[in-house]
Amino acid sequence: PVALSPFFEMGAYRYPVHTIAAENIPEAPSQTPTFLGVYRLKTHAVRFMTLAPHVAMFIEFLREEGTSSPQQAAAAVSTALNTSMGKDVFMDVVTDLQKREILFPITS
Repeated sequence: PVALSPFFEMGAYRYPVHTIAAENIPEAPSQTPTFLGVYRLKTHAVRFMTLAPHVAMFIEFLREEGTSSPQQAAAAVSTALNTSMGKDVFMDVVTDLQKREILFPITS
């Protein structure tokens, strides 16, 4: 099982809010939502990341289950998206989230 950091939040936006600037103002909402994550490291530094839709869904499945296995979340996303995304895709996501101090293994 794994646990998400309590210092991680995720949001979905109709506009690419992370790219809006005086010289870049969108005229219409995006066809697909922009998913962003914000998290704090052990050093208290704050970081942001853009999330692919399947990664946002994966994280949401982990969050809903509280402490779920990545394999269960990967299977749930694959079923929800009606796709056969390989486990390798999600194991790479797990590795990345662990490096970013967002996902932690739970040990007994």
